Amino acid sequence: MDTPNPSIPDHQQSTGCSYTYSRTSARQPGEAFPLSATIEWRATWVAAGAPGGGDLGLVRRSSGPVPVRVGEVQAVNTPLDQRRFAP
Repeated sequence: MDTPNPSIPDHQQSTGCSYTYSRTSARQPGEAFPLSATIEWRATWVAAGAPGGGDLGLVRRSSGPVPVRVGEVQAVNTPLDQRRFAP
């Protein structure tokens, strides 16, 4: 995952782990959006000086939902070709 760089505008950065909220969470139950995250990784291993090694396969871990409060949403005017729309 790319680490955000504060010296580069948001629209020029990319990450596989982001979301843009289009409204506050004020009208949601508990005044928060539920957030869950899932991470996947694959690991292989070898043994130095001993037999063994192999693929541990795909590992997936998910978090339970946690409340995320969004207290302020700001509008920013950008050219149409630079707009990103939330799914």
